[in-house]
Amino acid sequence: MDEKEKIISAAGKVIRNTTALIIGTILNKICSLFFFILVAKYFGDIGFGKYSFAISFTALFMVLGDIGLSTFAIKEVAKNKNLAGKYLGDIAILKTILSFITLGIIFIAINLLNYPAETRNVVYIIGISVFFNSISMSVRWIFQAFQKMEYEALINLAQGMLLLGFGLLALYIGSGLMGLAFAHMFTNIVSFCLSFVITNKKFVKPILGIDWNFWKYLIKSAYPIGLMAIFSVVYLNVDTILLSLIKGDAHVGWYNAGYKLMGVLRMIFSLFVVALFPVMADSYKFSKESLEKILRKAMQYSLLLVLPIGIAGVILSDRIIMLIWGEAFSQAVLSLQILIWAGILCLFAMMGG
Repeated sequence: MDEKEKIISAAGKVIRNTTALIIGTILNKICSLFFFILVAKYFGDIGFGKYSFAISFTALFMVLGDIGLSTFAIKEVAKNKNLAGKYLGDIAILKTILSFITLGIIFIAINLLNYPAETRNVVYIIGISVFFNSISMSVRWIFQAFQKMEYEALINLAQGMLLLGFGLLALYIGSGLMGLAFAHMFTNIVSFCLSFVITNKKFVKPILGIDWNFWKYLIKSAYPIGLMAIFSVVYLNVDTILLSLIKGDAHVGWYNAGYKLMGVLRMIFSLFVVALFPVMADSYKFSKESLEKILRKAMQYSLLLVLPIGIAGVILSDRIIMLIWGEAFSQAVLSLQILIWAGILCLFAMMGG
């Protein structure tokens, strides 16, 4: 295979992987949004606030169960796939230990705060759910390292559909917020099993063992990436936790009604930036001026796209909230109006970065 054929082949892989990941992510987000709408409609602003707090609280801590190990492994195994079994086994064991420790921290932390028993119990179950998701991610990185993102897309889609299905079942049998928490847990247990089966059948079997020196090397190499992930998770979740501590469950519910809708918009913006980056990287090979020209054009077109979204979002925010969330969330209008423009600013920050 000559150089031109290699480039075409690599470009084809990038397109296939990106397309698969985009489709899987979009369908997962749609299913998740429907799930949260069901929670809000059924339990109202206070119940939705409790549930949103539990998810943010567990996510804030559970990021400590990875510390950048998966991202580092992708880079190393992509360069030398013969290392896949070694990295897979050691990271699976190390992440399981870290996730157990983090789960203990979650249980201790929620008991130190003055939350009612129902909220604590939901946090316990969601924490176990996120634990299974964390150790599932300890093998799922192999899909990206081998450039087989269709498997990641498959699991994303399965997670979204299972969460919606288990959630509907929990509501049907009247199991309350605890039932929805168990829906999260069962979804991530199935995802965990599916990830390990695909990895063993389609890729490599993990070489299990305790190698203290290799673990030290992994942690030392991965922690800068982990710090970035920690800052990102804190940025995305600390607002909900602080609002819960200061104002209570209803305010958390109103805020997250706008925030969940903005999650869809942020996803669209992120996919646009992901699609733009390869074009920018390719143009940089020719000249810096070419890169600057493409970036200017991208920002101009983005401005033409997002300004109408921002203006329409402010004008129609009350109708959007009433249509999707209902009368109980009328106080969410202001948060949606503010968060729309926050999302727009984030888009230009990502492009500028």
